[in-house]
Amino acid sequence: MLPQYFTRRAALHALVFSGLWLLLTGGDFGTWYLGAVAVAAATVVSIRLFPEGPGWRWTVGGTVRFAPFFVRQSISGGFDVALRAIRPSMPLDPELVEYETSLENPTALAFMANVVSLLPGTLGTEVKGRRIVIHSLVGARRATDGARDLETRVADLFGLSREGSA
Repeated sequence: MLPQYFTRRAALHALVFSGLWLLLTGGDFGTWYLGAVAVAAATVVSIRLFPEGPGWRWTVGGTVRFAPFFVRQSISGGFDVALRAIRPSMPLDPELVEYETSLENPTALAFMANVVSLLPGTLGTEVKGRRIVIHSLVGARRATDGARDLETRVADLFGLSREGSA
């Protein structure tokens, strides 16, 4: 008989973690002796941390729409950092900006606070209730405009209305 925590959800977690292992190892099946241990441990930990599930779901449509934005912003943000490192003459407009979000879902809010750092010239530094403190090198207006666009995309990704509820 299988242990109580081995459910369909645990099998799905194991499948996802196995896929991640294959991605990380470039599809090298020679490392599965380590991968099996890592996958089993990650599955057990994820089920124990979220016994009732994470309490949120990404929507398929939201994920499809968010993925290109994520890739584009990752490249743009990385390029911006590289340019600022090799061209110190680039204009700087440093400012701390407090962006008030309408997201009420704590997972979506934490996700947004981390992803805001992908936007060129911005870094999420703190979350205060529903406010995200953004360190901006591009001024308050650009940081706020970028955060507003990101908030809309995060709400779509999590299947939330702009007020943060499903």
